[in-house]
Amino acid sequence: MFELERHTYLSGYYKAFAMDALPCSYCDPCIPEQDKPLDQVPERFCKHQDRARPSMEACGIDVFATVRKVGYEAEVFTSPYQKITLFGLLLIE
Repeated sequence: MFELERHTYLSGYYKAFAMDALPCSYCDPCIPEQDKPLDQVPERFCKHQDRARPSMEACGIDVFATVRKVGYEAEVFTSPYQKITLFGLLLIE
């Protein structure tokens, strides 16, 4: 989604904003979530602040309703073996 947002921005749509599905996955484990002493605060900042995007759920968006409204199917899975489809959202003004 970051790359799509960047491409849109460089195409002249400077108010492009992308949202991802699921939590950020750039680092494993997430650096800000690691337990570090307060005297090491600068080392606790995200290393990918320029690329990390919020999830739609974190912004209060009902992803199921949004996806269904534009014609896609969305369902709650009852098994960890079901194939999942991830959705992102690119807002452009």
